[in-house]
Amino acid sequence: MLFHFLAFSAILQQETDVSNDIEDETLQLLLLGNSKLDKAHKKRLHQKAFYHGLSMKERRRRRMCMPVASLLAPADAPFNKVLKSKSDQGLIALTGFDFKTFEHLKMLFQPLFLGLSPHSEDGKIHKLKHTRGKKRKVDAANCLGLYLTWCRTTGSNKVLQLIFGLSSQAVSIYLRFARRILITVLSVHEDAKFKMPSDQKILEFKAVVEDRFPLLDDAAFSMDGLKVKLENSGNPFVQNRYYNGWKCETWVVNVLCFTPDGKIVLAGINMPGSYHDSKVAHQLGVYETLRNLHARIGVKTVVDSAFDKVLICLFLTGETL
Repeated sequence: MLFHFLAFSAILQQETDVSNDIEDETLQLLLLGNSKLDKAHKKRLHQKAFYHGLSMKERRRRRMCMPVASLLAPADAPFNKVLKSKSDQGLIALTGFDFKTFEHLKMLFQPLFLGLSPHSEDGKIHKLKHTRGKKRKVDAANCLGLYLTWCRTTGSNKVLQLIFGLSSQAVSIYLRFARRILITVLSVHEDAKFKMPSDQKILEFKAVVEDRFPLLDDAAFSMDGLKVKLENSGNPFVQNRYYNGWKCETWVVNVLCFTPDGKIVLAGINMPGSYHDSKVAHQLGVYETLRNLHARIGVKTVVDSAFDKVLICLFLTGETL
């Protein structure tokens, strides 16, 4: 009995020592973190003081944008060279779309572009009341191309300025203008919607996959995650939600489900970057939809190892999450 008591006391002492060590290490990390934050804060204060001490000429020299004098006119800018070349490869590399798809988008985009204006005293988009005065140097094709190119970059205005021949302010204005027009147009367009095909079409997809990949029996879809970079938030709680420690970046997480013809038929979108792909699919009902399809017509979805544990539940045991 005495032996057991001594052994138990030794274990408690060991655990207490370990706990104290952990608390000491945590305190050291917090102090180190605060020290780094203090240094960063002092550095920012020094940079602001230095900047405010500069003259207007010196401030202008340090602005991180291209002056208009360094740019080509929009009509002679590289993007118009790509449009005139009629090269699908060039347009796909820049915007992600070939000429046929780009022209279809422009046909939907142009009526609103010509009927609205992003220039106003209050900063809001409003209808054009007249057509007098100077014509815009940016046409519908350039405005649409600007936004599509921005979607394929990390958002550097300097690069967009060089490609489209626009000032930094014009780039910001037309990016917002194009985004709002596209959202308005595509939100009601039938081809822009995520929708599941008919059961007959799904069975055709399954036959296509089995014909090309005999080992993938009953597979009709493929699914994968997509992470989109996001600007850092000044709110530490929001930043913590959208920060992904594995990628060491701030992201928005999406899960997309494809058919063999390349269409997205199901998606879970705009979730915080700290979420795992599997968690996104579960919380937004993607797994439930696929489970119902599997129960009704027996089709499966090809995914990577990020989804394996849940797939065992869905497709092998049929249990509900």
